[in-house]
Amino acid sequence: MKKETSIFWGVTFICAALLLIVNAFGIGMGFLDVNGLPVFRIILGILCVAGLVMCFVKKKFYRIFIPIGFLFIIFEEELAVWIGQPGKDLYSFWLIALCVLLLTVGIMLLFPGQRKKAFEKSVVVGTGDQGPNSHSSSMSYRTLYIDCTDFVKEEIENNMGSFEVFFQNTEAYHGGGELNIENNMGSVVVHLPDTWRVETDMETNLAQTSVPDDLQTVGTTLRVTGENNLGSVKIIRDGK
Repeated sequence: MKKETSIFWGVTFICAALLLIVNAFGIGMGFLDVNGLPVFRIILGILCVAGLVMCFVKKKFYRIFIPIGFLFIIFEEELAVWIGQPGKDLYSFWLIALCVLLLTVGIMLLFPGQRKKAFEKSVVVGTGDQGPNSHSSSMSYRTLYIDCTDFVKEEIENNMGSFEVFFQNTEAYHGGGELNIENNMGSVVVHLPDTWRVETDMETNLAQTSVPDDLQTVGTTLRVTGENNLGSVKIIRDGK
């Protein structure tokens, strides 16, 4: 579903950009209107509503303000008529963008999800013998040392913070481990041992995810999965 989600939001953002360009140049498309409302805007509105529903289904409540913001931009004229101010600019694009950003950050800080008191220290050590361990950071710096002796799966949630991941006892690791990352407006750096190869399955939304250029074709495999939203995830080799 991650690939499909990226495609969905990619199409939505491209359509939104085209709509803004059309509106900026005052291009009329009356032949595509339905009762005075352009079909293009109707379709984009449906996509935004679908995205809103998707956020609720996936329980990613901090994302709901993005489609809501688009709806305010798309149907500004209709909203102006509804409140009795036709022909007036109710708000600017940048005002909506700022509100979306502030509301998203506020919800992320109020409901950080998997935050646990056990991981409040600046340096945490994870093991995988009892299933996946969860580590979180919000507007702070964290360093995670993963013990590869029994490494199976580790989960990271980083909200507007900085997270660095290192691996210990790498000689005991035989592959099959998974590092799941949820990065929201923050930075995550994963230090990969030189002899390991990495497989990534990251959902990237207006963010940057980078892996080493010299990807190993053979060797011990680490799988990196998760989501990167408006942030940076870098996987680098220890020797470079």
